[in-house]
Amino acid sequence: MTMTMSRPTRLDAQAFPFQQAGMTVTERQPQRLRLADATYQVTLQFRVRRMLLGRISQLQAGAIVPTARGPEQPCVLELKVTGSKERRFQWKPSSDEASPLTSPLTGPALAALVQAVDLTSCTVTWSPQHKEWRICVEPYAAAHLRVFFPPINYNMAVTQSEAGLIVNAIGELANLLHTDAA
Repeated sequence: MTMTMSRPTRLDAQAFPFQQAGMTVTERQPQRLRLADATYQVTLQFRVRRMLLGRISQLQAGAIVPTARGPEQPCVLELKVTGSKERRFQWKPSSDEASPLTSPLTGPALAALVQAVDLTSCTVTWSPQHKEWRICVEPYAAAHLRVFFPPINYNMAVTQSEAGLIVNAIGELANLLHTDAA
C-alpha cells in the first residue's frame, strides 16, 4: 500500500500568508479554500480571465455576511481609491438606494488596507434573495500570469502583513454591514 501526497496548489501557496496571519484552513475544495479564525470565515478562490495568448488568475478573498435587512434591490458598493500619496477612498454605489449604506463603511482597518495594499478591486454586493452581503477583496499582489507565447509564468503572492490587513478589513466590513444593515 502506497500513500500519495498531493502537490501544493497555487491556492495553497496564496493561503500560506493568511495562515501566518492567524487563520486556519477549515474547508478545502478543488477551487476554493475556507479559512477561519475565532470570529469569522474568509474564502480564497481565483477569478480567471482568459486572453488571446494568456490567462490571469486573480486571488479573491471574501466573506459572506448574513443579515436581516438591506435594500429591496440587489446593489454593489465598489471601493474607489485615489492614486495620490494620501490614497483616499470612497464607496461608489450602483444605485441611489444604496447611497446611504456607504457612509458607515469606513474604519481604521479599511484605511490601513487602502494605504498599504494595492487593490484590483474591493466590492460589497447585496443579495436580497439570500439576505446577505458578499465582501470581495482582490489584491494585485496575489496573481498568476501565464502567457502561452512566448511561454512565461509569473507568480505574485501577498505578504503576511498584507494578508493580515486584508483579513482585518474584511472583518471590519463584516461587522459594519452586520450591525448597520440590521
